[in-house]
Amino acid sequence: MKKIFVKIVFLGLLISFNTKAWQNCGQISGVDSNCEYDITDDGTLIIRPIDTNADAIMPNYYYQSSSATNATYQTTAPWYAQRENITSIKIENGIQNVGRYAFMELRWATSAFMADSVTSIGKDAFTLARALSDVTLSKNLTDISGWAFQETHSLQHIDLPESLQETGGSLFLMQNAMTSLTIPDSLFNTEKLSLSALKGSAITTLYCSKEKEQACADYIARAKNAGSAPQALSYELYEKWGTGYLYKGKFYDKLGDIGTPNHIKKRIYTIDEANQVAGKTNIFSIRYR
Repeated sequence: MKKIFVKIVFLGLLISFNTKAWQNCGQISGVDSNCEYDITDDGTLIIRPIDTNADAIMPNYYYQSSSATNATYQTTAPWYAQRENITSIKIENGIQNVGRYAFMELRWATSAFMADSVTSIGKDAFTLARALSDVTLSKNLTDISGWAFQETHSLQHIDLPESLQETGGSLFLMQNAMTSLTIPDSLFNTEKLSLSALKGSAITTLYCSKEKEQACADYIARAKNAGSAPQALSYELYEKWGTGYLYKGKFYDKLGDIGTPNHIKKRIYTIDEANQVAGKTNIFSIRYR
């Protein structure tokens, strides 16, 4: 009987040591939010709804500068104290937003993934995440607030979804490696692409759809006149092709890949496709690209 009792006690201790307690994401209007987070042993910050059957809202956070001279910051996000241990960010399905200042100064996080339930990103959400190089945005994202990706030095490109309806000022004031950006038609449809969205950035090329060429040209002209875009800023055109995109004879799955080596190696086997790629008519031979 004693042996059985000892085994049960040992098993109970083992379970208690191996089980991590999820913590609340913070309060909204003095009440605990309905989202929770955990940091795994490999440094992944996971944010998910407490109730998997209900959507959850992430709180907006605040920051204060600890020194006006060296611009160091401290946010009220509950995981901020463990920021040195966070190497990636994962926002799971059911979370509706990314809170203001949520991931500010997570300087060792190299990737961020958000499920398609996310519809908005708050102000300065990823500011000073200097190692961030791989960002997967929600396909249903409609709003990115100002300075959301400021000073993300390692970010080379980002795939803006076609659901996007509004951007805040100086959205891509990043001081990073981005030199080009593909603009979804939805931003031109609503005219909610801020004139200062590119202010201070190194972006010199916008990729715009052929359908929105005039809107793209007008935006660039207005941004230059306002002093909020580089004078060297120009645009190039892509075309929508089925569920993908066509640019300079190459097919792409994602908007953010246009102009990169990440094109689809695809057999072109119809006359129409061959004509489209070649920019010619009367092409009757099978082409490969």
